[in-house]
Amino acid sequence: MKRILPAFTLTGACLAAGACAMTPPPQPADPQEAMAAYTCDASAAQGMIGMAASADTGNRIQAATGSSRFRWLAPNSVMTMDYRKERVNVYYDSKMVITKITCG
Repeated sequence: MKRILPAFTLTGACLAAGACAMTPPPQPADPQEAMAAYTCDASAAQGMIGMAASADTGNRIQAATGSSRFRWLAPNSVMTMDYRKERVNVYYDSKMVITKITCG
């Protein structure tokens, strides 16, 4: 004879087991302090102006500026005007040559 458990019993057991496995990531004590560690400093990457725009160059720029966010800006591209102190903006021309590096 087969015994069938009610659906709510199985669902409850699955939820209970899943709740034990899911622990939220640790949160920084002060979010502003945590973001300050990633504030962009574009002066460190100004020597890369004139280089070819590539993934490798982008990674080097992001590491040099200490930014946690990165944005490529192509010629005539549309961009948001929000300011993010942790973001580096890299502008390049139609020949894929970096023309400007800023933060924000």
